[in-house]
Amino acid sequence: MAYEVNDRLSLSLLAEILEEKRAVPPVFFNTDRASALDFKTIEELNLNPKLSFTNNDLTIKNPRKNLQAQALYKINNNWSSQTVVSASNIKSDGIYTYIYGVDPEEPTQRNYFFQEFSNQDYNTTTFDAQQNFNGDFKIGNLRNRVLFGLDYFTRTVKNNSSGSLVTRRVNPQGDVISADPSNPDGLDQSFIENGLAATEHSDTKITNSAYSAYASDVINITPALSALVGLRLDYFENKANVETDDYDQLTFSPKFGLVYQPIIDKLSLFANYMNTFYNVAPSEIFDEDGTSLGVKSFKPEQANQIEVGAKANLLANKLFATLSFYNTKVANRVYYLPDGNGMQGGKTQSKGFELELTANPLPQLNFIAGFSHGKIKVIEGNTGTPNDFYNEIGRSPGGQGPQTLANFWGTYKFNSGKLRNFGLGFGGNYAGVYKVIDNSVTGVFNLPSYTLLNGSLFYNGERFRISANVNNLTNESYYIGYWSVNPQKPRNFTASVAYKF
Repeated sequence: MAYEVNDRLSLSLLAEILEEKRAVPPVFFNTDRASALDFKTIEELNLNPKLSFTNNDLTIKNPRKNLQAQALYKINNNWSSQTVVSASNIKSDGIYTYIYGVDPEEPTQRNYFFQEFSNQDYNTTTFDAQQNFNGDFKIGNLRNRVLFGLDYFTRTVKNNSSGSLVTRRVNPQGDVISADPSNPDGLDQSFIENGLAATEHSDTKITNSAYSAYASDVINITPALSALVGLRLDYFENKANVETDDYDQLTFSPKFGLVYQPIIDKLSLFANYMNTFYNVAPSEIFDEDGTSLGVKSFKPEQANQIEVGAKANLLANKLFATLSFYNTKVANRVYYLPDGNGMQGGKTQSKGFELELTANPLPQLNFIAGFSHGKIKVIEGNTGTPNDFYNEIGRSPGGQGPQTLANFWGTYKFNSGKLRNFGLGFGGNYAGVYKVIDNSVTGVFNLPSYTLLNGSLFYNGERFRISANVNNLTNESYYIGYWSVNPQKPRNFTASVAYKF
C-alpha cells in the first residue's frame, strides 16, 4: 500500500503473511569423510527422484510474517530522507528428516542409508530500523552524490527442538530395512513422535544485534570521470543464555571505485575494491552423544573483492550490456561438520566473469539474459584443524554451486486492442555441472548440468495483476545440493493474483 501525502512526503506499507504446512522430503547427505565414495554420479547412486521417502502424516509448519514501512521525504532540492522499519517472524514447527551415511560394519549393505528424524521447534524474530540521507550538491565544480545513514538490526532465535531418532535404513530406490515390528516401514507418526519426546531437547535463546553507520560519496571529477569512496562501521553484539558466549566486536568495511566514460552516457569502464563482512549467527554445539553443549559464536566472515568491467548503452537505448570480471577472497569461513558442530577458518578464492543483457527492441517487447562462469577453490587451510577435510588447498568447498550459469527471459505485452494489458513470457535457466564433493579422501561427486524452460501468461492492469506459470516445461529431472543430493520439482503450475492499492 502506498500513499502520497504531498509532493514532498510519500508513505508505503508492505505486509506478507504465509502459512505453510508440508511434508519435508529428505535429502541424501554424504557423511562418511574417511573412505572413498561408493557413488560418484547420480547414475551410480540410482536415486528415484519420484519417491518422497516420507508420508503426509510427518509434517512441518513454517509460518512467516513480514512487515515493512517506508517514508520518503524531500527535504529540499539537494537532500532527501529515507526511513525504513521492518519486522519479521519465522517459525519451524514439526517433523524434519534427512538421509545420511551408511553402516561401515555391514559392507554388503553399503547402499542402505540411515534415515533420521527430529522435531523442529525454532522461532526467529527480527527487527530492523534504517535511516538514510541522500544528497546531491556541488563543492566548487565537483558534483557530490552523498549517502550516509544509520542502521539497527536485532535477531532473536529460540530453539526448543528435540534430539534425533533413526527409525529405518533405506536405499535410493526406496527399499527399507526396519528392525522394530511396531514401526514396519519406519514412518509411523506415533512411534516417531513418542521416540522424539523421550530425547533431550534443546533450550537455547540467542540474541544478536548490529549497530551500523555508513557513508559514501560519488564525486564527478570531470564529466567523464567519477570516483566512489565509502566506509561502513558495524558494532556486533551477541547475547546467549550461556554466560560464556556473550561477546561483542567492532568491524570496519571500506569501499573504493572509479568510473570512466570514454563515450558519455554510452560506454563506461569501471573498477572497484570492496571489503565486506557477514556477521554469522552463533550456532548450537553438541557432544559425541548429541547432547547440547550450548552455543558457539563466530567472528565475521571477511571478503575482499576486486572487480573491473564495462557498461554499454547501444542501439538508441534499446540494448544495455554489462560485462564484469571479479576476484574475491573470503576468510574466516564458517562450515558445519557431520555432527552439526560449526567450525571456522580457512580461506577461499573465487574468480570469474558475468555478462548481463537487457533489450527493449519494441515498447511491448522485453528481453533479459545473463551468463556467468566462475571457479572457487580453497587457498588456505584451517590452521586450527590439522588435515581439515573441508579446507583442502586447491579443492572446491561445498556449497559453491555450478561454475557456469545462464538465464533468459522474454515478455510481450499487448498495448492496444482487445488483448490490451495481456501478455506472455518465455525463458529458461541453464546450470552447468556442480561439483558437490571434492576431496582427495572421498573423491569427487558431480551433479549433472540441466536446462529448465518456463512459460507464463499474465494480465497486468492498472489495479490487478493475474499470472499463470508453467515451470519446468520439459519435466527435467535435476538436482541441487550442499554435500548432498536434493531432487527438485518436476513440471509444476503456479498462479498468483495481486491488487494494487
